[in-house]
Parts: sequence; structure tokens; C-alpha cells
Amino acid sequence: MSRMYPHTATIWTKVAAGDNTTWSRTVLSEVRFEGVQGSRRLAYGDGSLDTGLVIIPFRSGVTFAAGDRIIKGRAEDTTPPEDAHHITTIDELSVGCGAIHHWEVSGK
Repeated sequence: MSRMYPHTATIWTKVAAGDNTTWSRTVLSEVRFEGVQGSRRLAYGDGSLDTGLVIIPFRSGVTFAAGDRIIKGRAEDTTPPEDAHHITTIDELSVGCGAIHHWEVSGK
């Protein structure tokens, strides 16, 4: 385990087949997961402001897209839990040497 990438994350990728949606689970070690928790008062109750940023070094065979789900840690469930972050953006960063090329995945 490296200091730069000390975490494990589980990603559920949507697999759509007609009207059915299933999930494909992938567990990734050596990632960096930075979460921020917060809430706000709404007219009808509290709302979540929880967000997450996951830094994933480039590796072959890993695919994900906006709308997929991600959590910190290893999960064995075949479907994402209710509190999983919904991936909203994926930025590819490939500057400098190849050792630091990575994706920055944001979710809420």
C-alpha cells in the first residue's frame, strides 16, 4: 500500500439490457478516497451535501461512467448500497510522468 493511494474503493457499473438494469462490481485497491460530509436544512427536512473525490491511477480493464456508484472500502454486495456516491464527473489527468497519470472521479 502506498501513502499516496492508501484506500480501497468499490465501484458498481451499470449494465443496461433493455428495461433491466444490473450492476457489475469492481473492487479497486490503491486509490485515494477523499470524502466530505455535510447537510443543509430544507423546507421539508434535511438534505445531504456529502461528496467524494476518488483518485484512481490508470490501469487496464477498469471502466466506469457518470451514473455508476462508488463507496470507500471493499463491499461484497452485488448491488450498490443506498448511501453509495453517484458518480457525476470523471476527469482524466495525464500530465507529467506516467507514474502519476490518473482519473479523478467525483460523486455525491
